[in-house]
This record gives sequence, C-alpha cells and structure tokens, in this order.
Amino acid sequence: MKTLNGVIYCRVSTKEQLERYSLQYQEKECKLYAERNNINVIKCFIDRGESAKTAFRTELQNLLTFVAKNKSGIDVVIVHKMDRLSRNVNDTSSIQNFFSKLNIELKSATEGFDNTPGGKFLANILAASAQFDNDVKSESW
Repeated sequence: MKTLNGVIYCRVSTKEQLERYSLQYQEKECKLYAERNNINVIKCFIDRGESAKTAFRTELQNLLTFVAKNKSGIDVVIVHKMDRLSRNVNDTSSIQNFFSKLNIELKSATEGFDNTPGGKFLANILAASAQFDNDVKSESW
C-alpha cells in the first residue's frame, strides 16, 4: 500500500466545544485515522475558538494556502468531522472543489464518505446537517 501525505485540520468555536470536542481528541483521532490508512501527517492546522459560519478563519486560510503551495506533496486533508471544516454548505462545497482541483481528497476520521457518488452524497448531507444545526441555533424564539 502506497504511503500518502496528509494534513490535519481541527477546530472548536466555543468553550463548551473545548469540553465536547477537545482539540487534543480531534487531533488524536485524525492521527489514528492517518495511521490506519497509511497516511504520513506532515502538518496540523488548529483553529481555537473560531466559528465555522465563515471560511475566513485563520488556520483554515493557512491550510488552504499551504495545500495550494504544496499540492504536489499532499494527497489528503483529514478532519475529525465534516462540521469541524465548515457549517455552511456553500463554503463546504467551495473548499471541497478547491481540494478536488488540486487532486487532494477530503477525509473524515469519524464519518465514512469517499469520492464515490454515494460518498459525495453523504458528504453533502453532513454539510447540510451542520448548516441546519447552526441555522436552528441562531433562530430567535
């Protein structure tokens, strides 16, 4: 099995999420995924306390710049869950298209989507669910 090169992206947006989705836990799970799938992790990008309502997050932007500059040496971007990458369907789609144009796969350490038609469908459902959750939370009653 060929060894792939990958980078990890982790994020929390609130203090409560630090408890539920600790950055150390996300990074550990992503590294275990990489190990199980013969992926050499070359860099980790970690956003601390940044909302995924927008793609203009410090480490996400650093990740996008890094993969663009190093596209020939990166095969995979690993996230713990799709909602750690984005909670906006349009941003998720844009990021996925950006990776696709660079021949970089997006993988989740905990969700089983891939580049098959069914896998792409599942990734879209996960992105829509993350946005729906955000939208419901932001409604004022």
